[in-house]
Amino acid sequence: LRNGHEIIAISHCWLSPEHPDPEGETFERLTRYLKAWTNTRPGLLLQRVAVFIDYCSLYQQPRSPAEAAMFERAQRQAHVWYGHRRVHVWLLTATPRGATPFRERGWTHFEASVAMLNAHWGGDVLDMGRCESGQRHLERGWPSSSVGMSVLVHANSHAMDATTFAMCAVPRGPPIAPKFFAKGLQGKAFGRPADEPL
Repeated sequence: LRNGHEIIAISHCWLSPEHPDPEGETFERLTRYLKAWTNTRPGLLLQRVAVFIDYCSLYQQPRSPAEAAMFERAQRQAHVWYGHRRVHVWLLTATPRGATPFRERGWTHFEASVAMLNAHWGGDVLDMGRCESGQRHLERGWPSSSVGMSVLVHANSHAMDATTFAMCAVPRGPPIAPKFFAKGLQGKAFGRPADEPL
């Protein structure tokens, strides 16, 4: 990785089997986050940020045989994007009403678990949902009214600065043991049942 360049891997929920973001809401939020995050990094230009998003970065259906082989190889190596210390990981944990929540999905469970290894060793892992939900403020016990919380959440998600991104940092914890990882996968939703054994 060259100096002055950054890589961000995005963990997000697919909102339909055909397209992860049919209405473009996730893309709009991600664009806002990227611009704000870049502004908090001295000397970093938006053009020097590479973003890994599975839908855009991997071949989708329909695939030629060569593309299918590359897709399968990329799936087997997906851990590199979320576990490498030089890769920033953003967990887009907020989901629209009616969608399967982030923490109940198989791929996002995998991506977040690998990202926890990254965070454990000092990597940069942000849970953008902490910003959108006001989780950090709730942990501190304030504000006590829903109106106050709405004001804070709106301010956090629309006027993002270094402090806001610091609030999104995933708390460091010990790595998850393989036995508990496998147990955590039980009952998780996969868009394609064929993905579960991976």
